[in-house]
Amino acid sequence: MLGYRWSPQRYMDIDATYYGPNNGYARPAFIVMNANAEFPLSKILSLHASVHNLTGIYGQNVVQYDPFQTSEIGLPQFAGPANWVPGLEYGPRAFILRLDVHI
Repeated sequence: MLGYRWSPQRYMDIDATYYGPNNGYARPAFIVMNANAEFPLSKILSLHASVHNLTGIYGQNVVQYDPFQTSEIGLPQFAGPANWVPGLEYGPRAFILRLDVHI
């Protein structure tokens, strides 16, 4: 995580999560980046904004199956013939805007 905090309720940050080889998505190793920001509007109200999957990697909503495409990888096999497994999608890019009330 890399960010800057001006006060307890005013900050911005960017964080990254690394999904290594043999991950649960059956994809080559990849990094997902998220961004967060919070800004106080008054003593009890603050505005919080988040962007999930900032780069949009593997963000398709529909999984496409193409057995002749060689750029996809399959899950590791212990014995027997290798079975091709379509990679799962991480999820679409999402923007979330939230109003927090601090009591």
